Amino acid sequence: MTGLALLAYLGHCETALSEEFGDSCLMAITYLVDLGMKHNGRLVVDTNQRHWPYEQAIATYALAEAETFHRALAIQIPMLRETIANAGQLIIDQQHPSGGWDYNYEESSIRGGDLSITGWHIQALKACKHTGIDFRNLRSCVMKSLDYVKARQASDGGFGYTGTQPAGEAAGASLTGVGMLSLQIWDKGSTPAVTKGARYAHTNLKFDWKSPECDVYAHYYLSQAMFQRGGAEWLAYQPTVLAKL
Repeated sequence: MTGLALLAYLGHCETALSEEFGDSCLMAITYLVDLGMKHNGRLVVDTNQRHWPYEQAIATYALAEAETFHRALAIQIPMLRETIANAGQLIIDQQHPSGGWDYNYEESSIRGGDLSITGWHIQALKACKHTGIDFRNLRSCVMKSLDYVKARQASDGGFGYTGTQPAGEAAGASLTGVGMLSLQIWDKGSTPAVTKGARYAHTNLKFDWKSPECDVYAHYYLSQAMFQRGGAEWLAYQPTVLAKL
């Protein structure tokens, strides 16, 4: 939750220098750095909880974004870069052979991870790259992860969960935005996979705050993906979500 809150501040261009939110930003960064220092790059309180890869990815993403922001302002936060180096390398080293990431960073699991977990790790690695820190095997890790993402896309353009099918009992492929954005942020936005995903989303992933079609997680990703698409697709999508806030 600290990582998500920090990402929200950074998304609003807040930093440790911000008049109103500077203290909150700095305390969040300091808390996460302290966790990483205590646990050798693990940005979590309890690694016995199998979902901790979500925490690791989100917190690494937030710290890497914070480092890029603060470096641009010539602000050095003690042990921030060292913590990111350890946290990001852990992510790379714990990748499943499938190219994705799984609960508890299991590398021998049969299911081979899922697109929900993997999407956060792909975002974290992009943020890590922006820091300029040297990570071992970053490029090969990313290439494998993008192959994993593309393999989750069904023939209709939607992106599935562990395979090409939607997660759980969902009527639509709610992870389509995850697949699209994962490819877009690594310069694959003009590929047919993203174009097909956008078409699928326009037809199948509606949004209504007052109905079961209120999948905020799906549209967290899809709103970013459609913004990246721009043009007529963004103009058609934007009112369905943002105009109703």
